[in-house]
Amino acid sequence: MRIKYCAICCIAKDEDPFLREWLTYHSLIGFEHFIIYDNQSALPISRFLRGFADKSRVTVIRNLTPLSQPLAYTHCLERFGRDFKWIAFLDLDEFIRLKPFVRGGDGVCDIRIFLTEFEPYAGVGLNWRVFSSSGHETRPEGPVIAAYTRSLGDDIHIKSIVQPARVLRCADPHSFSPKPGEFIVNPDHFPIPPAFGFAVPETDKACVHHYFYKSRECFAQKIAKGNPCDIVRRMEEFDRHLSLGSVEDSSLSVFADEVRRRMEGKTLAQAPRLEYFPGCPDDAFALPPAWLKRNRGCEGARQAFLHLCHLTLCNEADQAPDSAIGMEIWSKRAETARLCEKHKLARFCLAQAMKLCAGVNPYLELAGQLNARKLTRKAANALQIFKSTKGRK
Repeated sequence: MRIKYCAICCIAKDEDPFLREWLTYHSLIGFEHFIIYDNQSALPISRFLRGFADKSRVTVIRNLTPLSQPLAYTHCLERFGRDFKWIAFLDLDEFIRLKPFVRGGDGVCDIRIFLTEFEPYAGVGLNWRVFSSSGHETRPEGPVIAAYTRSLGDDIHIKSIVQPARVLRCADPHSFSPKPGEFIVNPDHFPIPPAFGFAVPETDKACVHHYFYKSRECFAQKIAKGNPCDIVRRMEEFDRHLSLGSVEDSSLSVFADEVRRRMEGKTLAQAPRLEYFPGCPDDAFALPPAWLKRNRGCEGARQAFLHLCHLTLCNEADQAPDSAIGMEIWSKRAETARLCEKHKLARFCLAQAMKLCAGVNPYLELAGQLNARKLTRKAANALQIFKSTKGRK
């Protein structure tokens, strides 16, 4: 099986009212596969999802005995780690919120675009943003992301998205142990200690909306069914949170209509497709054509990133990846990132290209990056190397 870019893993029990929305929303923002550990739901999840999501999109593992989150997550790494570049680990009351990738006046939220910036690291930890019951005593109709819009603020707890190839195991529901020499960072690229589930909140680029309370009715049901961490919950927690200050945050409610529309389709919609550009046949390592330089709109940028990520995975999946092809792909990723004003990402991609082999394009792109930083003399030096290298070919 060809490796996919990102999946999401959860452990769930009796989440029938919320599961389809959670799957639909995260598919909408780019997750390509879902791995669900069914922790003895009354109605088996595989039966509940029959006709809505097939095995090409959702893998369900039914537990015969109660299973803790760390055991489930470590099993997921061991069994599925080779199939995905990234795996996120969330609960069913948690929704990833991304800052829109904006260019040309509109925005796209795609987890794959976000994660390209963190390929140098073992993972990225996203802080919670906790939400209140928003005044609901009983479970409201419609999507969770539209019903609960009163935030209690950012929390120090994180949830993790990791590269399985760079981590050893799950330490707890929030954190993972990276391999020696690797580390996990927050969205601002600041390191988080190994196997540590806390970070000073940095939620501008991304966070996890944690709908911990929902309605009073939902919270009572949460207590009744228990949890895989064996944490004792009491209704006093719900009553206590009512006295806490909250602020309006409807940033995910803008997705509610699209989530409803997709759910009405009765089947789990695909993540936004990895589109190929004109002149780029399927399974070929042809690079996106020159018109990418002219097509700088948000949608064009999104497609460029996804296409190039796909090509990188194809090349690296081979037993002996071609370093020259890899260098060309990473150079084009750097160029696309720079044109979209993702300068940290552009610098990382260029560094990846330089590590592989000498070539023309990395120095041309380096000149572009240096010019963007107004380092004109150094840009001229890079251009000189480009011309010298090109002349020897």
